[in-house]
Amino acid sequence: MEDDEFEEDGAFASFAAPQAPFHTIEGLLVVRNKLSYRISRVLEDTENRNLPILNEARLVEILSNRIVALYNNRIGAYQLVYATIPTPARDALSLRRLKLATADRDESGLSGYCEIFPRSFVCMQCGDFQVPQFLDRFDPRKCRRTGCSGRYEQVSVVRFCENCGRVERMYYHCKNDRNHPIVLSRAQKDLLRTWKFKCRICATEQMDILGLKCNHKEPSTMQPTSGLSEVKFKPLTIKEGGVFTPVVVTNIDIPDTTPPIEIEDVEFLLLGLYLGKFAFVSEHPSEALSAIRERLHTFDNPAALDVIIKTNPEYAALDAVQRRIRLAKALEIDRIRAVLQGLKRKFETADITSLNDFLALKGYFGGGFPAKPFLSFIAAQRDETKGAVLASRFADLKDRFWIRDISYIDDVTLISSCVGIINGINKFYQPGFVPHFEPLWDHNQDRARFHAVVYPFQTEGILIELDHARILSFLAREALVPEPGGSSYSEPALTDFKREDPAYKLVETILHTVCHAMIRKSTLRTGLDEDSLGELLFPSAGAFFIFSRSNINTGGLGFVFENSLFSWFEDTKSGLDSCTFDPVCIHETGACFACLYLPEHVCTKFNQSLDRDIFAGKHRYRSRVW
Repeated sequence: MEDDEFEEDGAFASFAAPQAPFHTIEGLLVVRNKLSYRISRVLEDTENRNLPILNEARLVEILSNRIVALYNNRIGAYQLVYATIPTPARDALSLRRLKLATADRDESGLSGYCEIFPRSFVCMQCGDFQVPQFLDRFDPRKCRRTGCSGRYEQVSVVRFCENCGRVERMYYHCKNDRNHPIVLSRAQKDLLRTWKFKCRICATEQMDILGLKCNHKEPSTMQPTSGLSEVKFKPLTIKEGGVFTPVVVTNIDIPDTTPPIEIEDVEFLLLGLYLGKFAFVSEHPSEALSAIRERLHTFDNPAALDVIIKTNPEYAALDAVQRRIRLAKALEIDRIRAVLQGLKRKFETADITSLNDFLALKGYFGGGFPAKPFLSFIAAQRDETKGAVLASRFADLKDRFWIRDISYIDDVTLISSCVGIINGINKFYQPGFVPHFEPLWDHNQDRARFHAVVYPFQTEGILIELDHARILSFLAREALVPEPGGSSYSEPALTDFKREDPAYKLVETILHTVCHAMIRKSTLRTGLDEDSLGELLFPSAGAFFIFSRSNINTGGLGFVFENSLFSWFEDTKSGLDSCTFDPVCIHETGACFACLYLPEHVCTKFNQSLDRDIFAGKHRYRSRVW
């Protein structure tokens, strides 16, 4: 990116492509050379440099549902006057690919533009406050006040309203005359409560920067934005990922399904393939998926029916209605639809999307992901003694760490999608907190359509499946979930979990805590720092996936899988029982920046659903996992 007004300072910002959705979206901040910029325009890929997305329809459905839930929840929580997004919202969402820049710095190598934000400056010597309308007419190297030899610096603070989500630059004008010169007095530069705006001419005109209230009105139109009472603005220090936080969703790409499968049926059909509900089509899920698609295409395609009529005299003798009935029976269309209806009734509110992502990662629906289970790695050993030792150690690992299976996937296509931005403070650590989520509107004045910025990329990862029967039995012993009906939970026991179920949230906490602990212990083994890794959680499958976001696939996770898997788990376990901020950390939530938190662009849940006490058993649990 480049800022036209400050090009002489070399104000370029570059990011590795997999990190782009976290940094280079319109509305986000970039800090370079002691100046903060806000991205004003992102260019789209017109040269097909991005990887293709196989199943765009499913991705649009997943992302639009996420956007609707986040935005409409905010509208209701803060009594905002904006209209909610009607559902289904798939037709209102479009996907935009990032333009991938080349190494050269010419116009073709730029991916977007940014502008100075906030456009507020203060003289470091006399406090003269300026909000220049045109930056090309403003020289920050020389104070505009006669006799002052100081220079300006950017005011690196904005103000934020916690009730309506408004973020704006610091500014003030004299009530007697808007053209009067203003002074920003900073008795202690690093102590915001000592900052005051003053009129240089009117001695009585001054304002504490912490005293101004938000009137909940749109500045450009003065139309009200919220029904809540006025509150004082909160000052926020400018930093990347602080004032404006991107919301990025990562998904597995799977082979195309839509059309001919209706988008409302896709998730249920995929689940049905896993549960064996379509074995009458084929025993193999990927083959059944292809066959069902072909049957539906044939049934809905008039040209296909014409071919059948011409080649089959029995069809030619029937009228149009009878032909459709006979064709439906031959293709088992009614049977397929009946299975789908049954699945919808049973799993309508369950979290099956993440389960299907997990199944796609396992290769159930095709797509060619070459997953390598650890037992396959052991079987490939030429040295029988080494293979026997590995088998013994892996059996011990599975027993001690409640492992069901561990697989390495050396080539998987993931899609990171920025679906919107959270304005202001994100109090993810507060139960029930609702962030000020704003979609990426196509036009801010006409909130009818929105988009997501998507980046598909190929990477490697390790899929760790925990023994969900042991997890649920543990939670049952803690009296947190009901006892299992039989001797143990069956394999698909978690498929009908709902996100709001207490059991779902408890399983998610266990998975998330283990995942974070392992990522924090991975640096020495993978050669990748925490910023270069990512996570996907599958509570409905009792699994999580740690993958690389590195621009260059180093094979670091593959090395861990083959050479230091056992010590990785041992190190993870040894580091869970203490924290620098104990006993406060373990008593309050069992997670903080010192022990479990990861950078927000690494964590898929903004560092929520974390608790080390599941491994300590001292406060919220009577016993412990592992």
